[in-house]
This record gives sequence, C-alpha cells and structure tokens, in this order.
Amino acid sequence: MRPDGTWIAQTYIPAYVRRYPFVFIEAAGGQLILAIDEGGGFVVDDGKLPLFDASGQPTDLVKGALQFCAAYQGNHKATAEYVEALKASDLLVDNQAQATIAGTERLSLGGFQIIDEARFRKLPAATLEQWRDKGWLAWTYAHLLSFACWNALANLAAEFGTPALVFDEQGLRDTAREYLGAFAGRHRDTDVHFASKALPCAPVLRVLAEEGLGCDVASAGELAIALAAGFDPEHVLLHGNAKSDQDIGDALAAGSARCHERGRHAEGLSCRDDRGPANPPLGVLDRETRLLVHQREAISAD
Repeated sequence: MRPDGTWIAQTYIPAYVRRYPFVFIEAAGGQLILAIDEGGGFVVDDGKLPLFDASGQPTDLVKGALQFCAAYQGNHKATAEYVEALKASDLLVDNQAQATIAGTERLSLGGFQIIDEARFRKLPAATLEQWRDKGWLAWTYAHLLSFACWNALANLAAEFGTPALVFDEQGLRDTAREYLGAFAGRHRDTDVHFASKALPCAPVLRVLAEEGLGCDVASAGELAIALAAGFDPEHVLLHGNAKSDQDIGDALAAGSARCHERGRHAEGLSCRDDRGPANPPLGVLDRETRLLVHQREAISAD
C-alpha cells in the first residue's frame, strides 16, 4: 500500500481481502444484505469516514463498498459455475506434487485437484466455443500454465534452499520509480529514501540504489549494508534515538552527509557542506574506520 493507505497499481491483492470489513450476507429468498464486521476495529464512534450522511443516506464509502461487494459476489458465482462445468465435463482429477531438493530432500503436496489437459483437449468444439464466450478458456490456460511452474519452484528451492524468499525485482523497480515520479512532479528537490529497517537485505537495497533512491539507516550495521548495496553516502540518512557515538562516527567516516539528530547528540554535531565535514566533534579512530570497511566488504550485494 502507499503511505496514504491506497492500493499500489498492478499489485495483486485478493478481492476477499480488499472488501474487508464489508461482506454480503444472504437473507431468506436470496436477498443480499451489505454487512460490516464490527469486531475488526474499523468501526469507531466519530470516525473521519462516516457510513451515513446527515440525512441518513449511505455515503460514497458505503456505495463504493456495495458496488465492490456486488462485483465480488458476481465473480464468485461465475467461478462456482465454472467449477461445476469442470466437474460436469469430468476434467478434474486428483493430483499430488512432488519435488526433490538438492538430490536428498523430498517434498510432497497433495489433497488438491487439477484440470486434466488430455481430457480438456477432447472437449467438443461447441463446448469450447461456449467456454470462450464465457471467458473460461483463459481461466483454464492460466491454470495449466500455473501448474507448470512447480519445476521452477523446485529448482529455486534446490539452488537457494528452503525457506526461500523470492522478490519481484521489476515490481521493486516500478514502485521505486512511482515514488520518485510522484515526488518529482510536486517537489523537484525531494530525496526519496527507503527505510532499510523494513528489509535490510543487500540485494534488494542494490535494486533501489540503482533506481536512484536514498537510504534511511539507524545503526552501523544498516549503514554497512546500505554502502555494500551501492548507495551514495551523500544520500544515506542516519537517524534514530538509539544510535551511539560509534554509529555517528561510522557515518562520518563513510562520508554520509546527513545525520538527523536532536537531543544529546545535536549540540556536538557540526555542519557539513560540499567540502566535507567541518571539524567533526566525534573522532573516528583508524581501528573503527577499518572495522566499518571490513563490515562493508563482508556483505555481498549479489
């Protein structure tokens, strides 16, 4: 999600999650009633987003929720109809996925059904035409292509071990560009920083550094990771109320130009201009400088 609470474009969030805390309840006779989960913590007195206006009519929030839940219900019914058609055509078969990791570890997943591709190919032309008109052919091929990814997942597990965290590099780049573009269109001199505490992972930070973001760090460890990832020290911001004199000294040694501070450190910090630090008050011993360099070299950004 964006900082303002809206969904980021082209990010898949299941509709089941997006509709919450609203939900349809089916009453007698099949009538659908829009309900809200009061136990979810979203319904409060004197909230900023009222459900009804002064005249007792639903607000745009409720109207939007009603429209979204109606679309969700329609898609749910369409999916149920599609599944019934699969059953009627005898296309669903029990299946079990198996994979061998690193030649020794064997993984097995069962208890699910898939579309039998051989049976699907034998469907009459009239049935295929009907499925095409309902959009079911696209769903079927998406399912078949998805199931073909088992080997790719097994290969990832064999190469990197389990559990393996897989990140969408293009998604990271697109999001970084979206943030940069949004701020550049309003405030040209804005320096957009990624909070490294959210994910202090050198390969991920490397992608964000390549896209032109700065980095927000709160310790010498996060600083070392940011430098190893390729961030320009001039665009690394050290902040936090728990950082030590050593952390600040490491930042000065690395050439970090920005240190957000107030309180006990603020009086001791000197200004820094384009020519470098002006008599930094916190001395950085050679041993400490070498330690920072060692930390940086020890972290792989590949």
